[in-house]
Amino acid sequence: MNSTARLSLLTMLELHASSFVGATVEMGKIRQIMQGIQDSSEKHNVLAEQAIQNVLVSLKSFRKEAENVGARLACVSADRIIASLSAKPCNITLLQFSKGIDDIESRFADHLSFIRLYVMPESMVKLTGRADTLLNPETAELYTSLWFDCEEAAKCLCFGRFTACVFHSMRMLEVAISSIAKRLSIPDPSKADRSWGNMLNAIKMKMDELYPKKSRTVGCEGGKLEELYVTLDAAKGPWRNGTMHVDSVYNEEQAHHILACTSHLLDKMAAIFDQNGSDAPTSNLELLH
Repeated sequence: MNSTARLSLLTMLELHASSFVGATVEMGKIRQIMQGIQDSSEKHNVLAEQAIQNVLVSLKSFRKEAENVGARLACVSADRIIASLSAKPCNITLLQFSKGIDDIESRFADHLSFIRLYVMPESMVKLTGRADTLLNPETAELYTSLWFDCEEAAKCLCFGRFTACVFHSMRMLEVAISSIAKRLSIPDPSKADRSWGNMLNAIKMKMDELYPKKSRTVGCEGGKLEELYVTLDAAKGPWRNGTMHVDSVYNEEQAHHILACTSHLLDKMAAIFDQNGSDAPTSNLELLH
């Protein structure tokens, strides 16, 4: 797979938008230079050296931007004009140059008719960031294994793929289940069983064994683990099971709510333990044990 094929959708959108604007600006400069030449020269006259140098700068910049958006035919046409202008001596006339620029613009316009440019509201730009900017710093540091799905969930929300956003949110919650299992020193249930019901049952059994209900006081580890378990169990039916079936489709409000709840749960976990089940650096061990 070549480097272009590996570019993400977001990268391609940014690349296309900025290069499209850049190419348009450079072509505008070329047209301004041409207008000045036409006012003082006959169309069959050879271009003056100063005019050639001014045009070459903008034409080469245009060619670079056109290449960024994949406008190969426009690049081929630009290369021909650049070669003619760079020849010593240069014998290209104003008429020939004008026709060459018309050809470049036509080819570039043809290419743009086959691609789509999308505008992202400023309020959504932050959703395209890395996980360490989307999550609280402590959570991002302690749960690096969920970075991929965190970033994907945010991008899906940004680009209106709301059901996909919920899907990645559920994958983030599976990281939470795995981390709780490690905290309880039981085999990771997600490795043996993809059923959330069975995974949560395994966690509940061990939790009840280590922290009997009567001993779960507010602020102790047993009480905090119970809060996490209750949240995950509540998400199992309407969110996780629904996401796995085609009859559930989520809108923007629902996806935003689920992603926010997921992030909140992970923040609560990060205050107790990391993705490996070890004590978080900021844990108050006197309260937790």
